[in-house]
Amino acid sequence: MSESHRYGDVVSRDGTDEHLVLNDCEKGDNVSVVCIKEPFSKWVEIGELEDNCEWRYKLLYKIINPEVLIKRIKEKHGLRY
Repeated sequence: MSESHRYGDVVSRDGTDEHLVLNDCEKGDNVSVVCIKEPFSKWVEIGELEDNCEWRYKLLYKIINPEVLIKRIKEKHGLRY
């Protein structure tokens, strides 16, 4: 089932990855995410940015202060488009 995502949500595509949502979106919209935990199959790396259909991602949990996490990812891994 599709769900809307909000800035600061942590979502997953395959259950082994974690992505931080960078924009609010509604059902059917595209969502911008940054990888914060690589998946088992390594199809994406930490710091890699992606725009995709929101329905591909399942909500895992919410982060109260996502700016801190984004800053750490930029410092340690960079953000890659």
